Amino acid sequence: MASRHEVRQSYLRLISLAIEEDIGSGDVTSLSVIPPTAKIKANIVFREKAVFCGRDAVKLTYQLLSPAVRMKFFAKDGDVIAENGVIASIAGPARAILAGERIVLNFIARLSGIATITRDIVSLVKGKVHILDTRKTIPAWRVLDKYAVSCGGGKNHRMGLYDAIMIKDNHIEILMEQMKISRKEAAIEATRRAREFLDRSGKKIPLIVEVEDMETLEAILPFQPDVILLDNMGPEKAKKAVRYIRSRKSRVKIEFSGGVTEKNVAKFARLGIDYISIGRLTHSARAIDVGLDISPLR
Repeated sequence: MASRHEVRQSYLRLISLAIEEDIGSGDVTSLSVIPPTAKIKANIVFREKAVFCGRDAVKLTYQLLSPAVRMKFFAKDGDVIAENGVIASIAGPARAILAGERIVLNFIARLSGIATITRDIVSLVKGKVHILDTRKTIPAWRVLDKYAVSCGGGKNHRMGLYDAIMIKDNHIEILMEQMKISRKEAAIEATRRAREFLDRSGKKIPLIVEVEDMETLEAILPFQPDVILLDNMGPEKAKKAVRYIRSRKSRVKIEFSGGVTEKNVAKFARLGIDYISIGRLTHSARAIDVGLDISPLR
């Protein structure tokens, strides 16, 4: 999981880009219509029940736009907000508040959407398994997307290509072609090379191996990777694989991925696995309906 500092830095980078993208040389509508001395107050309101994520988006956006904007929060990241619930009140120069409105709401809508779908799925497995995200995130949003997953009660998978070795089917197929060997032999060779790399480099990062069939599983289990990822196996095939791993008294953690939805996640959670990774937490989360309701500051 990203540190607090990493989350803040990611916000600052993305908010700066958003200000450049949305405001550019100036909000010409407000500059032409709203008096410079006008002040307003506003509430950020959830139009539907959802998990809130994005407090720092509000705080940092308005800090960058105007030090005169005052904010008061009624919720923290990870809180479940009722329909029509107010998560923050804002007061100050009208031009600055309007300039930041869409930026703030866009951040909250996306991040709260990720946190909400994560919370919904986590609630379905009833603590039997950890729900993980994937690398299927918006480019440059990786840290915030994964932060939102954690706010919804999920766990973070690897952050990128640098903090875990994860041998997938593409790696195995490349070795099959390069060495003219079978899939089983390629899986063994890939896992062996990964172990040697870790021993040689001294890196303390997990080794994850993706398997799609029992033959590959049987071949790589003796190498004791940290995690075996059962990819795109149906419930019966996955059950057989789990039973095989557990019968060998292996301490390997078991992850499942592929085709998991709200409708079947509970079924997979009962297989005795440790993790379920779900790409749609971040690549298909629905934006939450959130708005900024304003009134004159009296």
